[in-house]
Amino acid sequence: MKPRREFRTSSRIFEGRAAPRRPERQRLWRIPRYVVLGFYVLATSALLIGFLWIPQIRITSIVVQGTRIEDPKEFEAIAREQLEGAYWYVVPRNSIFLYPAQRIAHEIESRYPRVRAAKVGYRTATSIHLDVRERISAALWCAELGPCVFLDSAGFAFARAPRFSGPVFFEFGSTSTPPTVGIPILSLGEFEEFMRFEKDLAGLLM
Repeated sequence: MKPRREFRTSSRIFEGRAAPRRPERQRLWRIPRYVVLGFYVLATSALLIGFLWIPQIRITSIVVQGTRIEDPKEFEAIAREQLEGAYWYVVPRNSIFLYPAQRIAHEIESRYPRVRAAKVGYRTATSIHLDVRERISAALWCAELGPCVFLDSAGFAFARAPRFSGPVFFEFGSTSTPPTVGIPILSLGEFEEFMRFEKDLAGLLM
């Protein structure tokens, strides 16, 4: 019989510590970039929306300037009506950064023919101002036996007027269209030309 050989594995002996094991490869789990980006976008949006709801930058006061005949409280009420609620149910309309200035001006001009122009602007962090310019009477547009309306320098009818006993304003007679508030009696060029003629005629007769 052949002698049996014994094979022994060699081992190293480390003083004071066990023999190091070969590290195993660990599979790293990574979050997709689009998920991280989406999280940052949502977090930033939430912070911004929360900032816009801070009372220190929300409109609580409205100052109306320039009115002579109309009640300024009515203009203030229109502005407050447009400041109510929120955009998309999350962003406050009365934020000093996002208040609907053009919408407020449009509503005032469309509801009040007497208003020639309305301008909305910043005043303080919690207040805005409404600068209202009313139309000035330049002539009358009257029906033969009916009512009269005031006309401004552009020929726009903006308010009902009484019949005056004397020649307070130049008076246009009734046309095919009855005197109606909110429409022009003539085109701008025609009205201006007519008013210049009236002024020159009045100068000659003096």
